[in-house]
Amino acid sequence: MPVPGFSQLKRVTSDCRPWRSGGALGVCRTCAAVVKRIDKAWEREVEEIYSGYDIFHQAEGNEQLVYSGDEGDASYRSDPLVERIGGLLPLPERGRLLDIGCGKGAFLGAWARRRPGWTLEGHEVEADTRAVVEAIPGVARMHSGRLEAIEGEFDLVSMVHVLEHIANPIETLHQVRERVTDEGWLFVEVPHFVERAFDLLVADHCSHLTPESLDRVVARAGFEAVSVSDSWNAKEVSGVFRPVPEGKPRTLEAGGFPDAFFSVARALAWLEGTLSLADRMRSRTSFGVFGTSIGATWLASSVARPVDFFVDEDPNRQGRQHLGRPVLAPSEVREDSTVFMCLPHSQASHVSERLTPPKNAWKPLLPPAPL
Repeated sequence: MPVPGFSQLKRVTSDCRPWRSGGALGVCRTCAAVVKRIDKAWEREVEEIYSGYDIFHQAEGNEQLVYSGDEGDASYRSDPLVERIGGLLPLPERGRLLDIGCGKGAFLGAWARRRPGWTLEGHEVEADTRAVVEAIPGVARMHSGRLEAIEGEFDLVSMVHVLEHIANPIETLHQVRERVTDEGWLFVEVPHFVERAFDLLVADHCSHLTPESLDRVVARAGFEAVSVSDSWNAKEVSGVFRPVPEGKPRTLEAGGFPDAFFSVARALAWLEGTLSLADRMRSRTSFGVFGTSIGATWLASSVARPVDFFVDEDPNRQGRQHLGRPVLAPSEVREDSTVFMCLPHSQASHVSERLTPPKNAWKPLLPPAPL
């Protein structure tokens, strides 16, 4: 069922570039996943996006940092995932890992540092990053092309921010099932659109999931959940699954459609309110946006007047430019400046308390509270 109001909003790409408005958004009545309309126009757009795709270009290819704790302890996004998986599963000292959608190898590198006895392989549609990935210690090979061409079975298959890009996720997960040993596991992480409404505006994301809808989608490919959580990484859904033994009866429950439909409608209304607030406050003398990722890129490219600067805690991104504007460290922002905290409201409040007086004198501007 289509959700009204989506096509009027500007969009953004998953590698954080502004994108034009358009497309359509709906909710699946079977699994309650929020999905884009996959048609010829969408396929042409995605081809255009991927023709110049450059993940983490804001930091010269370095994976984004995530911050935790009252002091904002920083780590690369993959590191806490590897630690969580290792704490949850009885992993052997030696095993085989296949990372689907490995990009430049961030997850493989994090796994290699903590599990040096494992043999690692990656997969990407194109072979552009093969030299970078295969230079990671422990990586035996990076595959490219069709997933079904990969031979053998693996003790763990990982899909970190991959499933949301796939137009036929259940068909792909069936292929993944054939490559997981009967005693092995599948790890999936996707954005949580309820916590991160900006994800709805990512033009090349086909599906937008919650813990419940991710569980339903993966179950249809022959897996059952070990753990599905939205607390491993902020604004993400992280799921560990194991293959269902042949012959074991499965109950595949449908449901969740009304809740999903109203959740996405509320999220779109919140995005409109966020943009409206930023436009009203833009008249201030010095106006910046916090962050250089999807939300900040969307807001800065959608406001009526250009922003003056961006603010980012990540030292890999500071001192560079994003959308033609300087990226400042929090300590470099002028005292008379207003910084729009382009984050979910609760996270924006927490980060503001951590970064503003007595540490910094600029004024944070929080987005609207959830509807």
